[in-house]
Amino acid sequence: ASPVLDTKFSEPVSQNFQNTTTSNGKKARYAPASPQIHTTPELSMTEIQPVSQGTNKYYPDVPDFYGDPTAWEAWQLHLEAKFRASAMLFPTERSRIDYIRDHCKEGAFNVIKARCVDTTNLYTTAQEILEDLDNMYGEFDPYGTADATLHDPDFGMKDETFDTYLARFTATIAPLQLSEREKISQLTRTITRRLRLQMITGIKPTVFKDYVKSLRQCDLNMRLADKQYGHDHSHGSDGYETDQSYSSKSSKKRGYHGTNTHSEETLERLRKEGKCYRCQKPGHMAMDDDAPCKPRTTKKLAELEAGEKWR
Repeated sequence: ASPVLDTKFSEPVSQNFQNTTTSNGKKARYAPASPQIHTTPELSMTEIQPVSQGTNKYYPDVPDFYGDPTAWEAWQLHLEAKFRASAMLFPTERSRIDYIRDHCKEGAFNVIKARCVDTTNLYTTAQEILEDLDNMYGEFDPYGTADATLHDPDFGMKDETFDTYLARFTATIAPLQLSEREKISQLTRTITRRLRLQMITGIKPTVFKDYVKSLRQCDLNMRLADKQYGHDHSHGSDGYETDQSYSSKSSKKRGYHGTNTHSEETLERLRKEGKCYRCQKPGHMAMDDDAPCKPRTTKKLAELEAGEKWR
């Protein structure tokens, strides 16, 4: 099939030719007169929004870049958007280079300073100056960094809302290009134990988007319940209070203290004064079998709460 130039997209488009027989008996091919069907080629961002068409001179300027690697990617995207939207302000490569240079400060400026002042080796395109900055502040191995971060023991959901953690999780896994099943698996592994237990329903999720909706609602319900009943789940592993720490707090209300409720300074002072670290009373130690504050039975606890052993 011979290529036919499509004037709309300036891309070669093929026509479907049909065979026919002429009056002298020879075979020939002709293009049907029916309208051509054009397919839209895959366009880059520049082709979708040509730079020459950007006339928004009020598009926000990029902030000054000081060389923070964590801010580089967002700064670069903002810069590209500025060049597209306000193209009328940057008619030449030199105007773009000057704009980038003027918004690079301190460490970032030092990276490009040499080629900005050396007249024998000046930057000729904005792409050159961006490449130097990217070599310095860009991610060398995005996949490796993302994978290492995802499996870091300190990465999991902490004392934060699910939406806050989801933003962190989504940004981290972006370079990994995980499948639906892998995203569900990694999210389940890294949320809090309490939230994970609440989601055990016997039905395995298959769509990540639906799974996120369920987790968000479950997290909201738990936090509303905690607020209503006055539960404090801001301590312990997984960002929520563990059964052990909750038991310790409950025991304090009954008149005795757990073994891990005092600082080292307090324990040292109690040892010097010969006082029990559990009830802070003299005359016995917490590990003594006959210690009046040692929780053994319900009767003993009732006696302690009534203060009968301390009179």
